[in-house]
Amino acid sequence: MNTMGLQGASIWVFSLLLLACLPAFARAASGDALWKKSPVSILESQIGYHPRNTKHVYLRSLQETPPEGVFALEFSVVNAATEETVFSGKVESWGRKWGSYWWVLDFTPLRTTGEFYVKTGSLTSSVFKVEDGVFQKTDLGVIALDQLEHRIHKGLDDTRAGIKGKYTRPGVRIYMDCGSPYAELEPVGTCVYALMDLHEKLGDRFPEKDRKRMIDLALLGADYVAASQRESDDPLKDGMFFHSLLVNANDTWAGNIFTYLDAAYGMALMARASSFFQKIDPERSARYLEVSKKAWRLCTHRPYHTEDDFKFPHGIQETFGRCVYNITDKDWKRPKTLRTRDRLPFIQGSALLYEITREEMYLSKAIESADAVAARQFTDWRNPIEGCFGNFYEFEGDDRSFFIEFAQGGHWWEGNVEACNLEGFMHLLRLAPDHPKAAAWLNVIRTYGYSYARPATTRNPLGIYPVACYRDPQHGGLKYFQNTLMGSSCLHGFSTKNFMQLGAFLRDSRFQLNAIAGVNFIAGLNPGVPNAFQDTAWDARSLIQGVGKSWFGPVGDLAPTARGSVPNGFSAAPQFWLHGDKDPRNFTNFIAYQEDKPAGLINAGGGLQFNEGWILHSHAYVQGVAHLEAPYTLCVTVEEDGRRVAAEVEVVLKENAPPHTVYRKTLLSKTGPE
Repeated sequence: MNTMGLQGASIWVFSLLLLACLPAFARAASGDALWKKSPVSILESQIGYHPRNTKHVYLRSLQETPPEGVFALEFSVVNAATEETVFSGKVESWGRKWGSYWWVLDFTPLRTTGEFYVKTGSLTSSVFKVEDGVFQKTDLGVIALDQLEHRIHKGLDDTRAGIKGKYTRPGVRIYMDCGSPYAELEPVGTCVYALMDLHEKLGDRFPEKDRKRMIDLALLGADYVAASQRESDDPLKDGMFFHSLLVNANDTWAGNIFTYLDAAYGMALMARASSFFQKIDPERSARYLEVSKKAWRLCTHRPYHTEDDFKFPHGIQETFGRCVYNITDKDWKRPKTLRTRDRLPFIQGSALLYEITREEMYLSKAIESADAVAARQFTDWRNPIEGCFGNFYEFEGDDRSFFIEFAQGGHWWEGNVEACNLEGFMHLLRLAPDHPKAAAWLNVIRTYGYSYARPATTRNPLGIYPVACYRDPQHGGLKYFQNTLMGSSCLHGFSTKNFMQLGAFLRDSRFQLNAIAGVNFIAGLNPGVPNAFQDTAWDARSLIQGVGKSWFGPVGDLAPTARGSVPNGFSAAPQFWLHGDKDPRNFTNFIAYQEDKPAGLINAGGGLQFNEGWILHSHAYVQGVAHLEAPYTLCVTVEEDGRRVAAEVEVVLKENAPPHTVYRKTLLSKTGPE
């Protein structure tokens, strides 16, 4: 949708409804003129719900005690076809958060599939589905495949608006990643990871032609990353990656950024791609492995940032760091020592290289970096932040600045986008379970999962994972929307994937209940699109252009955005916000000082803010869905003195989480030496 000519949010809301004119939306559309003035807003998923997972609808209001009759003490779930009430429950008050009061309508016990709506008092939701695989079945192929194919550019021969005049290295094709002419390493890498996960975990739910498209698009991205590797006679540069090969012919700064983070991230991605493509394309698999090894040698040769890493034309580097990490020291300089963000992909990639080659040097360096990250874990259980501990400090020797889940910024800060990912620690435990430090690695994972990640989701009504954590007497706490330069929609897809990995590794299905909130946020269970800059009412929208009953799409992209694009989304500060003197010593406008509120969609003049579509956001969602909806596999083996033996085994399937009790059963299985 082209929203560039629309001046007011009210006009835009009407236009969205016209373009999202699915028949099942008629119930909600009939009340469109009313939602903007309603004292209470009803927010439901615009894609649907799983039968055996958490199912919520939310009420949101500025008033702690809304007018009588707006909603009742109870709610009903109604079959849309028969008008039969299939479930009734109590409207539960959650409390106050983000400047509003919230109520939860929990219908998790409803297992029946079909189409339903919720009503309470005078409020009625739109019609939604309850269905197995509902996220995959609702246009996941459009998001994962069609959108990327639309974004593939033809270099200088491409005459499309917003793309003309942009180029890559000759012979290199790639999908343009956002509203600007770039194809940054981490967004492209996120697509490659997502496509590999989608093929592995949900591929059999797609036709063969779409599985081939997954492979082709993943190869396109992996080839691009491989082509981005730098060759230099300088051993401190040889093996690094261009942050973006796609650049504007008139402004090439994006093609002149080289960071340690990109080297570590590219190394891990290439190792994963080498394993994935080993049987599909052995030649490429071998090439990707060599790219990964070269990047690993660079990372180990210079485990620090050099002065060249900091040489960029704009002097906002310390300013941005102070803003994002709430650093009050006026003389703070970017440290040359590696951050936690730099080390996590290095651990992951080194462990994968060890798995492929069984060369001890990779394992040794992974352990060395894991030790450094473990030492930065915040474990002061006596002084938790909002009852949480177990997250990580970002900088070496700094016990104030925590790892920020999304800290994308200009130049040296480019690529700071992936949420905290402990997959490397899981690889270490799987590959070296008897190592003397194995118990310490497990403790890192458990402390993070049970003392930070899971409890942090209970501090807000939507159950989402925080983007930041600050320890500040006035402005501290868990933050869910305090991100800059833009909204962090990708965080929610990443959090789903990470929770699923934590749950699988720790064998605790409760993490699945935390995981679903991330993709739900993108699917419409978010704070809602506001009616004005000073918002008083909200409408349920998915954050995927053209997908769902109603949706909020990208705004202001240079090139036309495709169906399936996901915008930056909500942020406490305006998009691309960084106020104050560029001299960091004069800077006082910290993001932590902003109200942690889901804003960032409408500007003070009442129009829409710039809100670009970004493949990072869409494919973090794809990755989350692939992990969330992947089928479970139960493998049973019987060993005696370390050797497999034949046996008849009684398998009792039990789940910790109530939504899964329907699957408790006892099976008889025969195992054998093979």
